[in-house]
Formats: sequence, C-alpha cells, structure tokens
Amino acid sequence: MENISCASVLIGVFFVVLGALYTYFKHKFSYWEKKGVTFLRPSFLMGNCGELVLLRKSFGETYTELYNKLAGNKFGGVYLLHRPQLIIRDPDLIKAVLVKDFDHFHDHGFASDEKIDPLSSNLFMSNGSKWRELRTKLSPTFTSGKMKLMFQTIINCGKELTEHLKTPADQGEMVEFRDVLAKYSTDIIASCAFGIECNCLKDPDAEFRKWGRRIFEPTFDAIARGMLYFLIPSVPIALGISNTPNDIITFFRTLVHETVNFREKHSINRNDFLQLLIRLKNNERLEPDTSTEEFDGSKYCHVGLQYQ
Repeated sequence: MENISCASVLIGVFFVVLGALYTYFKHKFSYWEKKGVTFLRPSFLMGNCGELVLLRKSFGETYTELYNKLAGNKFGGVYLLHRPQLIIRDPDLIKAVLVKDFDHFHDHGFASDEKIDPLSSNLFMSNGSKWRELRTKLSPTFTSGKMKLMFQTIINCGKELTEHLKTPADQGEMVEFRDVLAKYSTDIIASCAFGIECNCLKDPDAEFRKWGRRIFEPTFDAIARGMLYFLIPSVPIALGISNTPNDIITFFRTLVHETVNFREKHSINRNDFLQLLIRLKNNERLEPDTSTEEFDGSKYCHVGLQYQ
C-alpha cells in the first residue's frame, strides 16, 4: 500500500507540475497576440528557438530562418523559450532602433554576472551602463586604421593555409573544407585576438582549438546551463552557476593572463587586438586614425587565388 501511495503521489505531483508549466507557457505565449502583433506559432517549452536551445544551430542560422518566415511584415514576434522577442524587417524601423531611439534599445536581454562568468562580460552580453562603458572603451580599437595593422597577421595565416592546401591540390585529393576553414579561422582568432600562434593547420589537436570547440559542444551540461539562464537566470546567478563551464573559463583566463604578463615583462609589442587591450588596461590613449590613404589588398590576392 505504501508503494502504491508513493507512486500515486509522484504521478499526482508530475501532472500538477506539467499543468502548471502548461498554464505558465500558455500565458507567456499569448504576449504577441494580446499586442496585436503578427507572430510565429511557438512550440511548448522551446518557443521558436528549439534548435538554438539544443545547440543544433547557431544564433545566426536560427534568426535568419525566423526572419525569412516573417517575409511580408515590417516586424513580427517570436519566442526564445518563454521570452517574447521582436524581429524587425523594415529598414526605417531598424534605423530608428539603431540610431534615433537607440537609448531605449541598448540592452540585449541576456542575464550574466561577470564575477561568476568573466567570459560573459562582453559587448554582446552586457546591458545598460556596463555596455555603454565597454563600448566607449572598445570603439577606438575597431577603427579602420587599427584593423589594417592586423592585416599582415591574417595574411601570414593565409600563407600557412596556402602551404597546407598545396599537397592535396597538386595531387588532386578531396579536401574537407569545413574542417580546414575552421582551423584557419581558429588560427586567425588565436593570433589576432589572443596573440598566440597555435598552428591548427599543422596541429589539429592544438590545445586552443580543443578548448575553443568545447565552448560549442552540445553537451547535456551546456544545454542545462543555457536553459537555466534563459528560463530563470536569477537562480543560477544566486547559486553561483556560470553559463560557461568553469574549466573553460579557467583555461582562457589563464591564457590571457600569462600572455599579458609575458608581454609586459619582456616589453613585447604586436599588431593585434590583445595589444590594444593591454594599452587600454594601462590607461594609455589610443591615437585616432590620421591616415587617409586607402588600403589596397590586391597585392595579397594571390594567397587566395593560387589554387583556383
């Protein structure tokens, strides 16, 4: 009898929780309908972004599909899990949001706590005054002149790509280009942003590539963390649970700290993004771009065209 009673209680609790969830999501999913806004019909629990939540598709792929489904409308509503989001298609409305009325739209809607997850303290995740402060500091690092300084580093990675493709090109072999370009992109990111040479094209098992891939692995742990931060972000933040696994945070923090300390100790300077951040850290003023000469990259085109 006790077993039967326990089973009955568990079944009862399950249906109560299920009913509560259904009622909650039904209420949340009525938001755009009440506002009289055209919206895409959401699915239970996942809204319109199930593939994104399960890490099967990227943000870009997910929202491109949603954008295309709203063709013919100036704007439309979707749901990221239970949260209503507005997708704007009309160029004039987009301009108003990004320029004229931007002071009302600077928040990105993502909860984060940089004490728990330092990697979340970036322009994409930050909101309000924190976002404004970061944007003010980082804007001088993204001028055309600063980007030109890094171009030679990208060219060097392109030359390595050329060498990597030379043998299969000469022998007429099939090449898995998705993997090759992923390694090439990782080399550029590691070199320009982190100031290290990881040579992923030569060493597919490079540590930087291994940890970079871990960020996007659709593991149960990653999906569970993402669901918590999307549904009830106050709970994981209160419990000290980061959106990024702690070992990944430790690796990238250690990598940056060691690289910065080494450069400062040995007075090493490189034309990369990390060097600009080091200068900002030391309260140095970044000089404005003064050169009006247009950059001509045509002399570098042979790097990409050699094996066409």
